[in-house]
Amino acid sequence: FAGIANSCSNVNAVTGWQSALAEAVKRRNVPIIEILLAKGANMDNMVSINFDHHIATTTILGLGAMSRSIDVMRALL
Repeated sequence: FAGIANSCSNVNAVTGWQSALAEAVKRRNVPIIEILLAKGANMDNMVSINFDHHIATTTILGLGAMSRSIDVMRALL
């Protein structure tokens, strides 16, 4: 994946509702999170979430907290 990320011209592109960083955080994929952050992925992007059957928004960091993964939070901080 690092090769794909290196060839990507915009790591902050949004496809569908989420950025690649948001998707990596949701999937708790720490190596991908680290690669995307190293490539300049924006942690300030707002993301849509389903919170108790309601659509809400949060930050990438909020999404990381929702993952309940200390490894994800370490990567984001």
